[in-house]
Amino acid sequence: RLVDELGLWSGSEARPETLSELSDVLLSKPAPDEPITCIIEHLDHLFLRSIGGTNLVREFLTMISRTDSRVLWILTIADFGWQLIEKSEPSAAGLVFRHELTAVDRDVLEKLIMKRHSRSGLNVHFVSPVDPNPLLARRLKRAGSDTEVQRIIREVFFDRLHAQCGQNIMLALFYWISAVSLDESETEMVVTPFNPMKFGFLAGYSLQQSLALKALLEHETLTIQEYAEVDQCSIAASIEVFESLGNALLIEGANDETRPGRFEFITVEEGIRYRIRPLIVHPIIQYLRSKNIVH
Repeated sequence: RLVDELGLWSGSEARPETLSELSDVLLSKPAPDEPITCIIEHLDHLFLRSIGGTNLVREFLTMISRTDSRVLWILTIADFGWQLIEKSEPSAAGLVFRHELTAVDRDVLEKLIMKRHSRSGLNVHFVSPVDPNPLLARRLKRAGSDTEVQRIIREVFFDRLHAQCGQNIMLALFYWISAVSLDESETEMVVTPFNPMKFGFLAGYSLQQSLALKALLEHETLTIQEYAEVDQCSIAASIEVFESLGNALLIEGANDETRPGRFEFITVEEGIRYRIRPLIVHPIIQYLRSKNIVH
C-alpha cells in the first residue's frame, strides 16, 4: 500500500518488498521542496503485546525516521497503545515526535454540548435533583435569584457529566439526549439529572477478563486468534473470554453495521475483529484504573 500510494514503483524496476527497500527508494530520490504528506491512522494495528510482536512497529518507526526528509509522516494511535510501544521499544519511540491531543476538559465539554443545543433556538431550564446533597441544597438556598439557581444547577450537571464521560463526547451526548425533553408548551427544553450506566458487575470479573479489556484498549481491535497470542492461551480459552465480554455487551465487532448505541450480541466468531464499544470506553478505563491495571 505504501509503495502504491507514494508512487514508488513504475513497473520498470524491482518493486520494493520490505520497509528497508522502501526507505532506500525514497532516499534515492532528490529531497523535494515540499515533502509528501502521508497520514496513517491506527498505528495500534502494527503490533501485538506478545513475544516478537513489536518488531514490525519498531522497523516501521525506524523507516519513517530515515525518510522524514522526503515524506511528512503523520500517525495516529491511542494513548494506551503508545504507552506499550514506549515500554517495549523505547529507542524506536524516541525516533518520532509525539503530539498529544488537547484533553476535553469540563468547560470544553459544556461549550460543545450547549453550542450544539443552540441550533434548536430553545431556552434551557435545568431541573434540580429531587434529593440534592447537603452542599448543593445549601448553595441553592443561598441563591438570590432564579438566574443564580439555574447557574448552580447547570454547573453541577456538567461537573457530573464530565466526571462520568471524561473524553468520550459520544457518551456525553448520549447522556444529554436522555436528560432533555420539551416542556408542555414546546417552547423550552427541560434538562433533568441523568442516570449513568451502572458497571458494578465489573468488580466480579476475573483478572484474565480485566486483562483482556486492557489488551483491547492497547490494540484498539483484536481477533480471537490475536488475543490468544497476547494472552498465550488456547483459541478455546480466547473464545470463552471474548464470549463473556460480548454477553456483557462490553465488546462488539469493529465493523459492526448496527446503529450506534444499539446494544446486541449473538456470539463471537473467528476472524472477526472486536473492540470495546465506544460508548463505554471511559467507564471501562475508570474500572481498570481502580484496579491499577492501566494508568
